Amino acid sequence: MNEKYKKAVFLCDLDGTLLNGNAELPAEAVQKLCALAEAGVRVSFATARTIRSVKYILAGIPFTLPVSLMNGVLLRDMNEGRYVSVKSLEREKVALIRAAYDVGEVSPFVYFLDESDELLACYEEITCDGSERFMRERMQKYSKPFTCCEKGKYPNGTPIYFSAIDYKDKILKAEKAIAKIEGIGHTCYRSTYDEDMWYLEVFSADASKKSAAEELRCLSRADRIVCFGDNRNDIPMFEASDEGYAVEGAPDDLLRIADETVPCADKCGAIDKIIALSGIRIF
Repeated sequence: MNEKYKKAVFLCDLDGTLLNGNAELPAEAVQKLCALAEAGVRVSFATARTIRSVKYILAGIPFTLPVSLMNGVLLRDMNEGRYVSVKSLEREKVALIRAAYDVGEVSPFVYFLDESDELLACYEEITCDGSERFMRERMQKYSKPFTCCEKGKYPNGTPIYFSAIDYKDKILKAEKAIAKIEGIGHTCYRSTYDEDMWYLEVFSADASKKSAAEELRCLSRADRIVCFGDNRNDIPMFEASDEGYAVEGAPDDLLRIADETVPCADKCGAIDKIIALSGIRIF
């Protein structure tokens, strides 16, 4: 193994970076990730997705480190099936955040953790086709449950995350209102799979892919974090990393801070770069 990367952690986004247009890991990528783990190369993942879809997508992949979920809100030990860290929202912020989404006439999905750390996903109404597709895919493909509730009448539990998908103009109106709320973090970016749809996600001010990279550096005692991403929510992760590689076609603000670009997921660009940097022969 290349001595420079012997103690490194390679941190990869999923959608648009490792996953293809069907939101799946190509078979070649699965084989290479398994071979990397067997060779002692430490690879982890940082995604906006929840545990339900990540368990399905990464089934069969050996986990050498915890995985960052929901833009750094949760750090999950996939082998032990527990959360290493949880960055929650203050309960009194929930109504303020929900009202800010109303400015753009956007209805978000709201996520809570119950007492047994089960994730609860709630919504009040579906405001566009993009939201409908988002929910339907997760129900059908990942058996993820969603609960419809009256406005403001959320279940007991710890609030951790808001996520809305809608048209750009509506999302940007809501984002302006979100940005005025103190003590929270948020990210806004275009969907990887539908260029007409944008996401607006809200979480604790302590959470981001940057905080996830910093936590993983500490837990793993890595001397180098090398990250791979394709979208605006990956910018904090790049800022916390020693090297950052953006997928070709990424937004300009990510490309500007990337060290290099790599080919798309269908060509295993990010994984092949890890193999090249680590200096191992896997096949």
